[in-house]
Order: sequence, then structure tokens, then C-alpha cells
Amino acid sequence: MLIKTKIIKNGIAIVIGLFSLFVLYLMSYFNYLLFHSIAELFSILIAFSIFIIGWNSRKYMKNSYFLFLGIVYLFVGLLDLVHTLAYSGMGVFLEFDANLPTQLWIAARYLEALSLLAAIIVINKKFDYKILFLIYGTIFTLLIGAIFYWRIFPICYINGVGLTSFKIYSEYLINVILFISILITIQKRNRFEKRIFIYLIISTISTIISEMAFTFYVSVFGFSNLVGHIFKIISFYLVYKAIVETGLKQPYNIIFRDLKLHEEELLKYHTQLENLVEQRTINLKKSEEKYRKAYHRAEFYKDLFAHDINNILHSLLSGFQVCEISLNNPREIKESINIMKTQVMRGANLVTNIYNLSKLEEKKILLEKRDICMVLKESVTSLKNVARAREINIQFDFDNKELFILGNDLLEDVFNNILNNAIKHNKNPSVEIKINMSKEERESVDYIKLEFKDNGKGVSDTRKEKIFNRGNTEIKSTHGMGLGLSLTKKIIDSYNGEIWVEDRIIGDHLKGSNFKLLIPEAN
Repeated sequence: MLIKTKIIKNGIAIVIGLFSLFVLYLMSYFNYLLFHSIAELFSILIAFSIFIIGWNSRKYMKNSYFLFLGIVYLFVGLLDLVHTLAYSGMGVFLEFDANLPTQLWIAARYLEALSLLAAIIVINKKFDYKILFLIYGTIFTLLIGAIFYWRIFPICYINGVGLTSFKIYSEYLINVILFISILITIQKRNRFEKRIFIYLIISTISTIISEMAFTFYVSVFGFSNLVGHIFKIISFYLVYKAIVETGLKQPYNIIFRDLKLHEEELLKYHTQLENLVEQRTINLKKSEEKYRKAYHRAEFYKDLFAHDINNILHSLLSGFQVCEISLNNPREIKESINIMKTQVMRGANLVTNIYNLSKLEEKKILLEKRDICMVLKESVTSLKNVARAREINIQFDFDNKELFILGNDLLEDVFNNILNNAIKHNKNPSVEIKINMSKEERESVDYIKLEFKDNGKGVSDTRKEKIFNRGNTEIKSTHGMGLGLSLTKKIIDSYNGEIWVEDRIIGDHLKGSNFKLLIPEAN
């Protein structure tokens, strides 16, 4: 119902407007001077109304646009008033011809166009309205002086000839200025209510059409002059709809629009501040997590050294004590020396593993193409040379052809740790290790799969995942096995691979372990 009523009211307003324009058109044939005076007075009243609203609302509006327009249109209206009084037939300025009102017209249009452009440019800026009033008062005075007193303003109309080139090109230049102001207004349309924005754009377009019409007339009473004034009426009526009517009927939409926009800006800044605080909180949590991990890592290394190094030193001390007691027993001395050598090697391996583990945690390791078969065989050869005291039987179940993965020097640590654990935790007289190697595809990725099957004491189901977790107290009691396998998992993870342990004989972990590795194959 409300929409229907609004449509009817708008329709009536359009009909009345068109009828009024038609009456003015007929009036121009009856008395053109009367038509011109009414058309100009209408625009002058609108200009003064804009000034009154802008000036009286200056204390409430932070937006400088309407106050700027108010001051501008006051002086544009004054120029138009003098133009109306100077028009041919008014009999006010008898010593001047038709060039005078044309000069005043051009002066007013330049002032209006340049000011509209300046107003939309400084819409978001504050200024001292007293200084602006003084500036426009000075410009108005200089224009009046240049036209009436010094008579240095360019000639715009010559009787019997028509418009001068200055006047015509000035109209074109004014249109260019108005067009630029339209473009900037469109860019800053969020500063206006939608209806006001539409009215201002159409009003400026009407002004452009009006100016174009004023480039063609020869007589000040001609048809082009008539069309120009009609579109000027339309232009000022739309300004009336946009500024005066909205300002009087819905004053809060204009006077407090800046307050609404300011509130929106505060909400925007509040959201940005919340996002910033949230991001800083995330960064702080990340830093906290980083330093917490560093603290736990340092604690782990401290506990590890306190535990394993203490055991190593205790074994060395025991070996020295045996040597002192058994000076006349070369066999016991030799066995003690072998034990001490083993402990020294264990300590060296511990230091190496901790160093490699810290490198993996501190930075990303560069990967390159490596022959996995060759590295594995080198690790097996090295292991046999070190553990000569044990009976070790290692079988290979794969072809001797070259297979490449993306790895680095730490690949040898992977094999050393797995093989060392297979020997260290095996109490059988003969250590049996079988190594299988094959290819496997998962999710369109080609992997090299390795299996290390031993006949040791195995790993219970409750410990199958824990043995790869660095820092587990149960693992640290196994003399470095937890660190070695933790390092192994870290290295395999850096290769984008996987490692896990299963029973060599499914369902019976006491029959040995099967450590399985998946490492992406190098293309």
C-alpha cells in the first residue's frame, strides 16, 4: 500500500513538472523575457536555499560537502541574479549590450563547474568555512570588477554575429569539468544516500546538456537559449530534490549521514582492531608453542645426557676398576677394554644423533638423489665391522639394480639406527636380519618399501608407537633406543615418507620385529 501511494505521488509530481515546463515553453513565445526571469529566479532561489541549509547545519555535519556547496551556490546565485538583471530588455544596465549577461553567465558557470569538482574532491576533508567564505567573496568581487569596472573579461557575444570562440570553447571546457566531477562522484557514491546520488548525477548531466545548448544560439532570444534554460531548470530542480527537499522533509538523512558513516568507520576500525588482536594472539600462541617446544627439547636433551652419559661413564669407571684389579689377567683386561670401547662408541653415537636431530628440528634439510641400495649396503658393511663380537647374519631379498630416492647423508643414520637396535636388543646367540626391498604405489606416488625383519625380543603393541616418540620416559630407559628411532622418524618425515613397526610373525611380538619404511622414489 505504501509503495503504491509513493508511486502515485511520484507520478503526480512528474505530471506537474512536465506541465510546468510546457507552460514555461508557451510563455517563451508570449514573453521571452518573462520566461527567462522566472527560469533564472527559480535557479537563484534553489541556490540560496542550498546555502541556507548548508550554513545552518554546519555545526552538525562533519561532512564538508554540503557546506561547501552552500557557500558556492550563494555566490553562483548572486552572479545569476546580476545576470538576470543585466539581461536584454530588463533595462537595469542601459550602457551595456547583450555581451554583459553572457559574460556573467560564463563567469557563473565556470564558478559552478570548478566548485562542484572541488567539492567532491574535498568531501572527506575538513576546512575553515570562514576562510572559504572569504575566498569565494573575493572571487565574486574580482569577477564583478573584471566585467563592470576594469572590463577585462573576454568578450562572449557580439550583436549581429553571435557567440565568440571564447564563449563556445568555454562551454566545452565547462562540460569537461562537469564530466570529471561525475566520474569522481561515482567513485565516492558511498558518501551519499542512493536517491541523493542519483539526483546529483542526473542534475549534472542536465547541466551539461544545458551548456551544450548554449553553444549554438545566435540570438539571446533564440530556441537554443530556450532549451538551455529549460535544462537548467531541470538541473536545479533535481538539486532541489536532492538537497533542499530531503534536507527539509528528512533532515536526519543529511545532517546525520556523517554520523552514520562515522559509526560505520568506527565499526570497520573496531573489526580491523579485533582482527589485529586476533592475529597478534595467534602469533603469541605460536611463539609460546615454539618456546615451549624448545624448553621441552632442552629438558629432553638434559635428561638424556644425565641418564645415558651417566650410564656410559659408570660403565667406563667399572672397566677401569676391573683393569686395576686384574693386572695379572690379560683376558679380563681385554674384555674390559672392549666394553670401554663399546661405551665410547655409544657416547659418540649419542652425540651424533642429538646433533642430527637438532639440525632436523631447526631447518629444512635439502634433498638430493641417492642410491638407496648402495647406502644400505654401506651401512651393513660398517655394522659388521663394528660388531665383530656378535654372530650376525644379514640377508638381502632384492635385486642389485639401482633404486633412487630423494634423501641426504642422514639416510645412513636411518639404516644404522634400525640395524643397531636389531642387534642391541637381541639376546639370541645368532642375530638374524632379513632386509626386503620392493616398490609400492600409494595415491599416485611411487614409493620404495623396505622391511627389516629381526629375531630379537620384539616390540609390544603398547610400545609400537611410543618408541618413535622423542622424550618418552619409558623409551629413555632403553639406553638411547628412543632417541635413535625418534631421529629415524624425523629423517623419514623430512623425506615425506613413513616408518612403523609390526611383528615379524603376526600376533606374536616375542618372535621379533619388522620395521617398515616407505620413501618416495626419485623420478
